[in-house]
Amino acid sequence: PEVLCAAELVDESLALVRPVLKKTGVKLEHALDSSLYITADRDQIKQVLINLLMNGVEATEERCRREAPSQPPALAVSVNGSGDTVMIRVRDRGIGMSPEELRQCRDPFFSTKKRGTGLGLSLCEQYVKENGGVMRIESIPMDYTQIDLVFERSFYAAKDHDR
Repeated sequence: PEVLCAAELVDESLALVRPVLKKTGVKLEHALDSSLYITADRDQIKQVLINLLMNGVEATEERCRREAPSQPPALAVSVNGSGDTVMIRVRDRGIGMSPEELRQCRDPFFSTKKRGTGLGLSLCEQYVKENGGVMRIESIPMDYTQIDLVFERSFYAAKDHDR
């Protein structure tokens, strides 16, 4: 693990997802506080973010296929801090999950996708936990899914960074 700027981590992940956003027409909304640091494995957390962002794009696309969107399809990503914690939030306005799907979505091999392996969220949660974080999921069918990754804030790098 290393001390990482959470906003840079999100930016690096978005770089890989932007072409997909462009192709699908899903708009990106982001608010990233670049003064917040976490201690984590860069590759693992990037993999988590890419997975969550791609899930969000797919869910948003699926909703657009099912109904004409009342607002432009969007994916929102933010990095915020509060006291000793840093929260990375990914929120889509996609198809959402039923209470049953929400209960099962972290289970290995559970998937609602035709080609899904069901390892995505299970692996994401494992990586987040291995890096001392917590993954919280909230969802309402045909409205949104919001996933918060909450990590302990690292103040060590912020001091070094300001020199």
